Amino acid sequence: AMAYDLGVMLISSMNEQHFLRGAIYYIGTFGPLWNSWETSMFYSSRYTTVDYAHRLFEVVRYLFVSTAVVHITSVEKMAKPQSINMLIFTIAVLCESIMHLSLNVELYRVGLGERDAIRNHTMVKIKHEILPRVL
Repeated sequence: AMAYDLGVMLISSMNEQHFLRGAIYYIGTFGPLWNSWETSMFYSSRYTTVDYAHRLFEVVRYLFVSTAVVHITSVEKMAKPQSINMLIFTIAVLCESIMHLSLNVELYRVGLGERDAIRNHTMVKIKHEILPRVL
């Protein structure tokens, strides 16, 4: 769905007036969605969580991602200040980022294993990746 919606966005900007704007919107919408997938894969490959709370957490997190994907439209519609699509997209991406931040805070506080390595890695990730993206 994301590839289709981003394709629609690119096709809608294939004229001289909107080409640069379309490229910027494409990068601005693709980046956060790619990052949510990438961070989810990194977390799943490094840590094991087999309880229902984390599974429910991931379901809610992907609901935010799917909400963001559903609200990707043409550049003309997303660029209008009256359009609600960009607002909903931004709120959904922000909520997903906050959920990712809370997952890392939980890992920092109660992660099992090599405690110093987990804390150091998680603190660097929070300071240099997650907080700048949320703010």
